[in-house]
Amino acid sequence: MIVTIRKARLKDVKAIVNLWKEFMIQHDNIVLKEDPKLKPYLIRKGKATEVFGKFAAKNIRSRNAIIHIAEVSYPY
Repeated sequence: MIVTIRKARLKDVKAIVNLWKEFMIQHDNIVLKEDPKLKPYLIRKGKATEVFGKFAAKNIRSRNAIIHIAEVSYPY
């Protein structure tokens, strides 16, 4: 297995957003398992995914921020 770390590019935004959505699902499941009464506080606004995508793209374009991508490949 080879892991390569590189700067994110704008074409990576979709994958970054999909990873964020998976993370948020796991986060919500863990929080709700600990305390189901917190469910009302875990509701995201309808445009949360779009907002996060714009945030990621803005940081990729920025000279003052950076997003790294770890790519895993199998040489065999």
